[in-house]
Amino acid sequence: AIRARLHPDGQTVTLTHPDRPDLDVAPDREADAFLAWVEPLVPADRAQPVAVLRNHARGFADRPEPTISLCDLAS
Repeated sequence: AIRARLHPDGQTVTLTHPDRPDLDVAPDREADAFLAWVEPLVPADRAQPVAVLRNHARGFADRPEPTISLCDLAS
């Protein structure tokens, strides 16, 4: 249910979620704010996010094509 809107600066995003206040953040410069915002959304018995990483070379994928995979329990 998280939605993200990239700002024109290409660095800042607005994150929205029905159970959280909106957050304007540059995730790799303000990792603590991002992690604090997302923490209540991650079940306590699951792996917790601990860092934000930026990869300038390419996306985090096992293929050279710029792709993204979104999965949920219904997938």
